[in-house]
Amino acid sequence: MPLAGAVVIGAADLDDNISDWAVREKPLFGNNAADTSDTLLDISTGALVLSAVLAPADSAGDRVRGAAAQLGTVLLTGGVTEGLKNLTGRERPNGRGDKSLPSGHASQAAVRTHLARTNLDYVGLPRGARLASDVALHSLTYATAWARVEGEKHFPSDVLAGIAIGNFFAEFLRASLFEGRAGNNLSVQVLPGGGVLKFSRPIR
Repeated sequence: MPLAGAVVIGAADLDDNISDWAVREKPLFGNNAADTSDTLLDISTGALVLSAVLAPADSAGDRVRGAAAQLGTVLLTGGVTEGLKNLTGRERPNGRGDKSLPSGHASQAAVRTHLARTNLDYVGLPRGARLASDVALHSLTYATAWARVEGEKHFPSDVLAGIAIGNFFAEFLRASLFEGRAGNNLSVQVLPGGGVLKFSRPIR
């Protein structure tokens, strides 16, 4: 849905109009929108860490491997986002820099909150608490993204594209590791200037 929204906004040439309105009116975050986006991203990091601590694990080794896989997914999301920024070279709404598309804050908020929701699936929260946590985490993602628009850092399509990227990599991890077949393996290898996220599954 975020990706479809980005396509529709871009195709309808609505980016400038929505961005100008958001920067002028600042309906949610006022003049502190840019700083607020940083704070909200920090909160999403805290939510991911807390959910990882709460999620059950069969052993300490499993917990470490799970944390490493999630960290690798966050780093991969950041690397892909940065690569796309360099590839697209889109100027920011404020005219300061050409790394507007996609939004790094949005992709990072999305991947972290999506992974947090995945972790909470295994905690066994009551139905009401689970629904509340889902709403809060989704809201955190979109609030972070919207703060970037109000702060004149990104166009609406930039943040929606960022959310789509973060959701994609978090969902890939969930589908391949948490709900995949036995024998699936996801590992992270740190290299000079970057790293490699490796996924393998047996052929049967």
